Parts: sequence; structure tokens; C-alpha cells
Amino acid sequence: MGLLESKPGKGNIVFNCYFTPIEQLQFYAAGYHEAGQFLVEKFKRAAGYRDFEAYPVFFLYRHSSELYLKAIAYKGAKLLNLMSDETIADDPKLFSSHNLTRYFPLLKKICVERKWSMDEKVQKGLSLNDAIKFIQELETIDPSSYNFRYPNTSKGVGALKHHTVLNVIHFGKTLDPVLTLLDAMVTGIDYDWDNAAEILYEVQEILKNET
Repeated sequence: MGLLESKPGKGNIVFNCYFTPIEQLQFYAAGYHEAGQFLVEKFKRAAGYRDFEAYPVFFLYRHSSELYLKAIAYKGAKLLNLMSDETIADDPKLFSSHNLTRYFPLLKKICVERKWSMDEKVQKGLSLNDAIKFIQELETIDPSSYNFRYPNTSKGVGALKHHTVLNVIHFGKTLDPVLTLLDAMVTGIDYDWDNAAEILYEVQEILKNET
């Protein structure tokens, strides 16, 4: 049986089940986050472990952060384009850049437009401004989504400084509420977009019937 074959029963996974695959960014982000959480729980219970067993955790959390920010950028631009006269172009580097902070201006713009507070403590005492600070720190450690995947750079030097120490349990505990908050923001954008689209449709129908 080949890798691309499937059979009835437990274990089948469906990819690309949306007509617009990009709409699944939030689900991919949630999947990487949950995988990271699963491994962190393993390390909490473990009597001991080898360093390399924890390396994937850092990448999973980092990649989940990136996907959530990209989901916010994509869906947030759609929402603002629908609700204002301003046209926000799609990010041409949405799938080629791994930079995290590039999405902050749009995230803040969405919050201003929707009157969402950046300072309100909404997720385990965490605000969006707090989340941004942690993401900035994450980008400082791994600016290009490279350092947690490879031991060295393309120039042959260490991807991280010699004897860099990170605590996998603290890392996950710190980023869990950040990712949960980003997930809630994507859901909120979806909710607002659905409402705005419905109102716009109803207005168009009224105007059509009046002509």
C-alpha cells in the first residue's frame, strides 16, 4: 500500500476540503499548536528526556504563531475591504515570508477598525499587546523559521548561539494563551465578516428591488 492510498477505518485525514484552501490557515495553526501541546505534556510527565526530543516543540509553536498571524492578515484584509472604502491588497509574501512582525500593523489596524482593545486582559490575563511582545521575542530567537529546524545556517554556523538554553515547558506555557488569543481573533474576524456580508447582501437586495 502506497503513502497516498487510504483505506476505510481510523486514521484517514482529508486535505484541501475547502473550495478556497487558504481559508484553512486557522485550522493548520490550531493543528500545529495542539501537536506542540501534546508533546509539552509528554515532557511534563517524563522522568527524563534527550534534548533533541524537544526540538520539534519549538518549531510547532513558532509555526503555529506564523499561521495564525497569516490567517489574521488574510481574513482581516477581507473584512476591512468589505467594511471600508479603503482597499487593502493581498500580501504578496503571505506564503514566502516567515517574518512575524510584518503582520502587526494590519493586526493593529483591524483592532482600531473593529474597536477591539489592545490592552484589555482577555486570555488568562493576557492582552493583544502582551501577545505582540511575546511574538516579538519569539521572532528575535527565530526570525526566519529556520533556527528551530536546522542545527546550522546556510553559512555553516550554529543557527542558535552556542549553548542556548530554552525550557520547553515554560515555552509552551507562555505561548499557549498567546496562540489561543490569536485563534479567538481569527474567529472574531470571521464572525464580523459573515455579519457584514449578510448586511451588505440585504442592502443590495433592497436597492435592487427599488430600481
